[in-house]
Amino acid sequence: MRPTLRSKQAFMNVAFISCLRARNLPEPVAEFAFHPSRKWRFDYAWPELKIALEVEGGLWLARHGKKSRHFTGTGAAGDMEKYNQAALYGWRVVRSTPTSLTNDATLAFLALLLAGKTPTHTGQGKRLKSAWGTQI
Repeated sequence: MRPTLRSKQAFMNVAFISCLRARNLPEPVAEFAFHPSRKWRFDYAWPELKIALEVEGGLWLARHGKKSRHFTGTGAAGDMEKYNQAALYGWRVVRSTPTSLTNDATLAFLALLLAGKTPTHTGQGKRLKSAWGTQI
């Protein structure tokens, strides 16, 4: 029997929370409704810090002839509206894929963000490295 999407999401949730606990990081609120009039929810949120984590699934579905709502024109536009509204309300939104949700780079990035540590500007033309080792 193949695992269902719901069982995969439940497993991902348990794995993510376990990783946070192992690093003594605060647990988020799952499916947090942040907007006063829209039904938008963040996959995970730390409301007191106004930090949200969105897990963007379905990146590779097109390879298999399928579609993900996030990566259709309408879905992408809807996500942009949601993230822009979140910014208006003071939220910082981190995006992750399901496979990178529990990796060390993502967890290190969240640890810095949750601790209130953000990079400082280093001057014109100098680029910082993100927790993933890529230029930002």
